[in-house]
Amino acid sequence: MKTFLLILALYIHTTTDIYAQQDSISKDFRLSSIEVKAYRPIVKTEGSRQTITVKGTFLSKMGNLGNMLSVTPGIIAKGNNNFDVAGKGKPIYYVDGKEVTNQNIFTTLKTSDIAKIEIEREPSAKYPAGTNAVINIITIKPLKDFIALDVYNTTTVRRKFSENPSFELRMKYGIWNSSIGYDYGAWMSLNKETYYTEIFHPDHTFRSDEANELFMGSHSHDITWNNNFDINKNNTISLAYYFQHEKENDISNADMKYSDTEKYNDKNIRRQTIDNRNLHNVTLYYKSKIGQSLLSLGGDYSIISNNSRTDIAEKNKNNDNGNNNFTKTTNKYKIMTLNATYSFNLPFNISSEAGARYYNVNDRYGYLSDSKWQPETLGSNGQKTEDNVTAAYLSLGKKWKKVHLSLGGRYEYSDTKVWINTLSETISNSRHTSFFLPSGTLTVFPWKNWTFQLNYRRSVNRQKYTGLNPYPVYQDSLSYSAGNRDLQPSVNDNISIYAGWKGLYVTTGYTHTRNLIKSVVYNQDPSTDIVCETPINVKRSESFYTMLGYNRRMFSGKLYFSGNLYINFPKYKYIFLNKTIKIHRPFYSGNMNLYYFLNSKITAYTTFTFQSYLEDTNISQRPANNWSAGVQMNMIKDKLTLTLSVSDILHRANYNNIDIRYINTQHGTYGTNDMRGITLSASLSLFNQDITVSSSRNNNDVIDRTRQ
Repeated sequence: MKTFLLILALYIHTTTDIYAQQDSISKDFRLSSIEVKAYRPIVKTEGSRQTITVKGTFLSKMGNLGNMLSVTPGIIAKGNNNFDVAGKGKPIYYVDGKEVTNQNIFTTLKTSDIAKIEIEREPSAKYPAGTNAVINIITIKPLKDFIALDVYNTTTVRRKFSENPSFELRMKYGIWNSSIGYDYGAWMSLNKETYYTEIFHPDHTFRSDEANELFMGSHSHDITWNNNFDINKNNTISLAYYFQHEKENDISNADMKYSDTEKYNDKNIRRQTIDNRNLHNVTLYYKSKIGQSLLSLGGDYSIISNNSRTDIAEKNKNNDNGNNNFTKTTNKYKIMTLNATYSFNLPFNISSEAGARYYNVNDRYGYLSDSKWQPETLGSNGQKTEDNVTAAYLSLGKKWKKVHLSLGGRYEYSDTKVWINTLSETISNSRHTSFFLPSGTLTVFPWKNWTFQLNYRRSVNRQKYTGLNPYPVYQDSLSYSAGNRDLQPSVNDNISIYAGWKGLYVTTGYTHTRNLIKSVVYNQDPSTDIVCETPINVKRSESFYTMLGYNRRMFSGKLYFSGNLYINFPKYKYIFLNKTIKIHRPFYSGNMNLYYFLNSKITAYTTFTFQSYLEDTNISQRPANNWSAGVQMNMIKDKLTLTLSVSDILHRANYNNIDIRYINTQHGTYGTNDMRGITLSASLSLFNQDITVSSSRNNNDVIDRTRQ
């Protein structure tokens, strides 16, 4: 029998499937004349968490993280490097468990460095309050000493031309693993849209329409330097430095028409804003394994300097009268974030994790304006903001054979102080909040391939710093913004149920928000046609939602499908024209992804995201969709990858077609976003060489399998 098994083993050999270079998670085992293929899914869903495999798939050849997320299942692209998690909104990003604060990871993080990403739709107590969803990016940890140089370029042609060349030098030598990258971005876009405002006075209606062509152009330089030092197998120190210089020049040319029962005006408005921004960011991170426990300590410090000037020229077309105004602002942010986590085991096989977070913002803000609409005493003022947030959390987990239970709690205390100096007075504002935020997850695996999960989470949102500034800041002669010192934090309670079987999953949930923070626009003085934008609290907001998702590989592994449909049933009411408007109309959104692996060198893909007509709170939004398609080719022994894609094929990715109502004012915008275009991305590995070979016969196979 032993001889037979030995002879049988000699016949067994593992080869790479013709699609494995596109998807290394495909393995082809041939046993004599019998062939068995197994595919690990690109998307794996377990309860509220989705894991997307990147390494070994065509996603790893997309160049940078932004290009990859635009074609990733469960992610909806709403603009250049502007992404939502389907049904959950804006996520926060982590890289290897480290919070991303100010770095531009969408262009600087290369997909060749990513092993997988994890999308968490129900964040635990570990994450900061106000977190809707989390995308945790897991990078590749090389085992063999090497040095490699890769160059990239992404060229996009829409209404305007954009270019993003970059390079990344990577190496590992002994305990030191390092990478340095440089990105240059020339980003140009042109949006064509019309802003309108209607003010319903008792005896007449005032309306203004501003047909606007907004050109946005920026030039940026990004330098990223990452270092990891593996002191030993249980201790690692990471040091990263990030620098960005960006200059943005936005030019808006608009024709404004406004009228009521007594007058009609037609004017041209030209706005130009020039921003200069410099960012320095340093991150230090330490991780240590102590027996079965894991300790992580991290610190992040950023200095951000921003100078901005806006010039507004208004000219009346009827009589050539006009005026010019300028506004100049200066900001200098200093931001420090400290994090600590410690995971350990308690008696009775209870796993636990404790952590703390301290966040400090120090901002110096200067404002200078010669606007004739603004009171002279407010033409020059300075603002100082200090914001301190201290948080601690504890989570406990227990696993049985088919049941996993996790309970957690997070406490957050915030202390925000604002000092404002004008030519006539000095005022100060302060806000203190204190919240305990419980959360819990119960996961059950009743049968093979089945998963059920019950989640509860409480979260809180606080007002932004500008909301504490009560003084008006004019955008033009007909509109200004002001803060609200009486604004209260909003508290959100969410409960959800997840059920999954193989590639099929269903979610349903309920969300209740108390003191929802909304930014509203309305006419405060009926004797004028001027509107004010200010934040307010809405006493209560509710919604029921459900989501259906499905992932499947078909046709002998050549075709991969992933799709989801999200339906929301809102419950909300607001005041408009002396009536209580009740919102209860359901709306839906979702996306579908198809990947076709033509052969080992060519992959075709298409992505379709969609959104129905939407009524949520006091906002109505017209339907929108984005259909994109592309093809990826690997050449020169996979050293060169070209990706050609077409976005917004139907020219319907116009998420800016909205109407907003409150009290006596309706305003909004309609037009077309600058998302329709063609993108060509290229990545080239100039060299990838081993620089040391230190191994014994026992680990040669391990090194070969982890070769870069």
